[in-house]
Amino acid sequence: MAYGLQTFDAAGSITLDTDYRCVRFAGFLSGNVTFGTPVTIYVTGLANDGTWGYNNVSLESWSIKTTLNSGSITVTARASGTHPYTIQLFRD
Repeated sequence: MAYGLQTFDAAGSITLDTDYRCVRFAGFLSGNVTFGTPVTIYVTGLANDGTWGYNNVSLESWSIKTTLNSGSITVTARASGTHPYTIQLFRD
């Protein structure tokens, strides 16, 4: 390994190797979504190829569906009304 961090358990097996993947925070996406009117958020360089991920941290996450697309994330309300959303976006 040329660089990085490795941790081992008592038996000498690697439990963490940052040479595998290192996730970087890419930003927050937030706003409101209304039932019946999905919101599409475009993100430059976003790809649905396993190198990007997100976490819906909204207090009302049960009422919101998020879909990762190539170039965008779609936020859809599952319940009537208007709901706030906050999405943490990250990339490896």
